[in-house]
Amino acid sequence: ACGTVRTNSAKFPKELKVGKTLSLDWNTLSGKVINDVLVTLWIDNGPVTMLTTIHKINGDEWKVICNRRRPRETSSNANMVYQVFGNASRKELAIPKIIDDYNHYMGGVDIADQLRGYYNCQLTVRRTCTLNDINRVETRNQSSAAQDQTQLKLAYVTKNFELPVSRLLPGEHFPEWREKRA
Repeated sequence: ACGTVRTNSAKFPKELKVGKTLSLDWNTLSGKVINDVLVTLWIDNGPVTMLTTIHKINGDEWKVICNRRRPRETSSNANMVYQVFGNASRKELAIPKIIDDYNHYMGGVDIADQLRGYYNCQLTVRRTCTLNDINRVETRNQSSAAQDQTQLKLAYVTKNFELPVSRLLPGEHFPEWREKRA
C-alpha cells in the first residue's frame, strides 16, 4: 500500500517535518521506517509526504525517468523551476518510484483527501448552554402549554354552559353545603 500523509498525523517523524522557512533543493528524498512502514519526504514544487509498505529508497530501484511538465512559477519557486527546467516546458526527469506508482494507481481516498483540503470541515463547536438552561426552557414551555390548556378549558366551559367564572376557580369548585358537612 502507498499513499499521501499529512505531517500532523500520529507517529509522523519530526525529522521529516519541513517548516516554511526551511528551503530544500528540488528532488531531495528522505525517509524513515516506523513499524514496517516507510515514511518519505520528497521535495517537488513543494514538500510531498508519503507512506508505503511496498517501496524502498536505497539503491537505484527507487527512481523512475518520467516526462514531467514544468510547474507554474510563483514568487517562491521561480528560481528552482528555472534551474531544473530552464526554458523547456517538458523535461525527462528522475522521480521516486513511490510517486510514480501513486500517480498511476491512486484511488478515491486521495480524491476525498483532496476535497477535504479545499474546505475546513472540522468546525469548532462551543456549547454555551448548560443543563440548567435547557431545563429552564423546557419547564417554561411545559408550564406555558399547561396554562394555555387551562385557559382553553375555562373559555369552553364558560361559553357553552354560561357558568360564572368564580365557580370554576380551584378554591371554590364544590358547593358550600359540601364544605360545611363533615
